[in-house]
Amino acid sequence: MENISKFVELVNKNIWETKLSKIPPQIYIGVQDGYCNLKCPMCFIHSESNTTSDTSKYKGIMPFENYCKILDELKGSNTTINPYRFTEPLLIKNLRDCIIAAKDRNLSIALDTNGLLLTKEMADFFVKEGLDSIMFSIDAMTSDTLAKVRGVRQIEKIKASVFMMLEARGNLSSPRIGVSFVESESNHHEKQEFIDYWINHVDVIRVNKMFDGNKVIKDLSIPKKRFPCYALYSKMVINFNGDVTICTTDAFNVLNVGNVFTDGVLNVWNSPALNKIRQYHESGQFEKLPFCKECNLWADSSYQDSTENGILIRKSQSVTYYNRLDRIETWKLQQKGRSSNTKA
Repeated sequence: MENISKFVELVNKNIWETKLSKIPPQIYIGVQDGYCNLKCPMCFIHSESNTTSDTSKYKGIMPFENYCKILDELKGSNTTINPYRFTEPLLIKNLRDCIIAAKDRNLSIALDTNGLLLTKEMADFFVKEGLDSIMFSIDAMTSDTLAKVRGVRQIEKIKASVFMMLEARGNLSSPRIGVSFVESESNHHEKQEFIDYWINHVDVIRVNKMFDGNKVIKDLSIPKKRFPCYALYSKMVINFNGDVTICTTDAFNVLNVGNVFTDGVLNVWNSPALNKIRQYHESGQFEKLPFCKECNLWADSSYQDSTENGILIRKSQSVTYYNRLDRIETWKLQQKGRSSNTKA
């Protein structure tokens, strides 16, 4: 227990600050962007409400050699790779190659999935190749509620996928396995049941408040003084064609600050264009950035910790993580080689 306390204390000292690291701590790469097996109502891209005919801005496939060039520039660094943006990662045709390429370069790699396409063979592969983290997006406890929030009724299949992953990992410490719940009016009544059930099985639970298309969470208690968004210092988002935007919510690539294929990852990360946006945030000139002006997700940059019944609860304005202390080893391994900006 003493070792756990020391680890938690160390993580708490590393609370986010506006200090730019030389290399992006976390990178989302659109390996096969804009593909999904669901049409979740809350999704910017795949919901039925998205009637845009111009898919060229968000849908495409990145040549594998270009993906590898990105990784080559980051080899052996503290960066975590998420090989997807607005797509279901288990649909990526060369996902295995993408994972192997990252691990060959000693990079951490993490996935968020709806779990419906997971097979035993794939789960075993994830364990064998050293996948660092996998989070299952579930958002419900019953098929009726799942139908409202994700448009399908296959709750038992998703649950079976989580247990399949847990069985494949066995007593090993990786990958870190968790489930997530995006809270909305449709599923709020199942939130506590979701937490009470899954905390007995997985390493971590993530509960998010839902935000709208303007990047606003309703009824959010935010600080009076706005501070710079942590994403500008912790995350890089690369489109399938190499273009870089400033935010994971920029589904249609409104803000382009450079291209990694022509300029390189580090040059774009430290570019005048991106640094100017950071300067606007640091000086409070949010009116100069229409994309950021109304957003209140910036309030998520700070958090508080508490421990209750063997659970480390890490809570920010819109996200709460429930981390099992008896499986904190999975978090230690995920934190190794990751930025202090990582919340859980």
